[in-house]
Amino acid sequence: MPSMSLAIQTSSALFGVGSHVAYFIKGEHHPRAPLYAKLVLLGPCALTPVLIFSSDESTRTTCLNLLSIGLWYLVGLFLSILTYRLFLHPLRSYPGPLGARISGMWFTSQVASERRAFEKVENLHEQYGPFVRIGPSALAVNHPDAIETLFGSKSKCFKGDWYDSSNSLFVTLHSARQKSVHGPWRRLWSGAFGDQQLRSYEGRIVKVREKLVAKFQASAKAKEALDVTEQFHYFNFDVTSDLAFGNSLDTLDDPSQRWTIETMQKGATFLELFLPAWIFVLLVSIPGADNGFLRFARLCRQLIEKRIKNEPDKPDIMATILAQWKDKKITPEGKKALFGDAQLIIVAGSDTSSAVMSVLSYEFARNPSHVEKLRKELAPFTVDGRVDFARIQNLDHLNGVINEAMRLFPPVPSIIPRLTPPEGVEIGGRYIPGNTTVACSQYVLNRTESLYPQANEFIPERWYSKPEMVTDKSIFVPFSIGPYNCIGKSLALQNIRNTIAELVTRFDFSPGPNNDMDLYKKGARDAFTLQPARLRLNISFAKSDEKA
Repeated sequence: MPSMSLAIQTSSALFGVGSHVAYFIKGEHHPRAPLYAKLVLLGPCALTPVLIFSSDESTRTTCLNLLSIGLWYLVGLFLSILTYRLFLHPLRSYPGPLGARISGMWFTSQVASERRAFEKVENLHEQYGPFVRIGPSALAVNHPDAIETLFGSKSKCFKGDWYDSSNSLFVTLHSARQKSVHGPWRRLWSGAFGDQQLRSYEGRIVKVREKLVAKFQASAKAKEALDVTEQFHYFNFDVTSDLAFGNSLDTLDDPSQRWTIETMQKGATFLELFLPAWIFVLLVSIPGADNGFLRFARLCRQLIEKRIKNEPDKPDIMATILAQWKDKKITPEGKKALFGDAQLIIVAGSDTSSAVMSVLSYEFARNPSHVEKLRKELAPFTVDGRVDFARIQNLDHLNGVINEAMRLFPPVPSIIPRLTPPEGVEIGGRYIPGNTTVACSQYVLNRTESLYPQANEFIPERWYSKPEMVTDKSIFVPFSIGPYNCIGKSLALQNIRNTIAELVTRFDFSPGPNNDMDLYKKGARDAFTLQPARLRLNISFAKSDEKA
């Protein structure tokens, strides 16, 4: 059988090099990942049956030659990519692991086992310094200047390609990368988070909070440990479903509804891998795929479709968003955006608050003195065991413990990717080239000793009576800053503040039986948002509430 000439093999390889230099090296290609995969697989899938079943020697030779051409093209393409990333890339001077220089999959491989990206980023900074290359075109930066440069109101940076990962399923306010799209969309959302709306929401949250208090009371009476992380998940999911869709799913009291939370949590496991955008896009495009993320997407679709058909008695968050479609037929693109809005509300509304409440319970069990201090602070605003929530917004220690919980365990702990403008940016005196994905981990920055003395210690007083323990308050941004900051910040803080105030006036917290408190810190996972570990605590009545 005649073999393919060396000239044709060389030409194929050179064509691969040329396609990289002329095409693939420029712009973003992750949206076309499914197309590229089809093209790569099309040749082998079409030619392999011919090789197996054809008896004609010339036909078989032609097929082999075509496969060889494709193979040599790929060899040239990937050798060119490898050479560029190792020796010619604008980030070549930045330190980092060899694997990170070669492929974005390196980072995924490093976090796949424990799912703690924030810890991996911290370890990389300890090894390589404040600027670390964590991907072929990605840097992790641990410097206070990064906050304003990447996220501030005057930032020239954009959201990175990671935000496109789910766009084939739905688009959200959170995933909108273009400022021209994000701005009007955010203004639409803002109508649901005004002062008047927040006051009306609290009246509805109180009813759900009473069910949470009942769970704590039952635990205290039975003297049985309570998984507080689990209960906070149920509580905040019920609050979110009620405020967003006008109908609480009642997971606190109805175990049959908890599949919704399980679906959300399984969807989050897909995010824990921090897959490169092109792989994420490819995986969710596979026909018949049934991973957790897709099941979560279907849940969001079901919730919004049900809400569209059933107008609640009291206005909810979706009422503001749906107002744009009043007396209009919702377009396919409009529905896709609404599905995304449902996803964003569920995750942002429940994950953040649940995590902070769980962390605070952990700290209260470790150091009950904070509970006593909070009770004394809340006493002037508590009558017959009822806290006057309207008057506690500015209490020093209450806000201090919340801030400190979010400092040590930020709601989004590791990677909020930003893409630098073509001209690049400067952070901490270092020039970062254009079109570079840059991440500044809140978890790492918040535990930097030069910025927060005794950085790993829970010291709420640093936020009011010990200001020397916070060198620069402007870099503490648990809800981000600038045009992309969390629009639900005020609602989340109101809910956290009022719920914690209610619980500490009624209950004491202590470690549960056979409960290693250190395991709690080691068990937290990173799925873009913090996923706290389960935490079983002994709950007992406060002396003033023993007859509850």
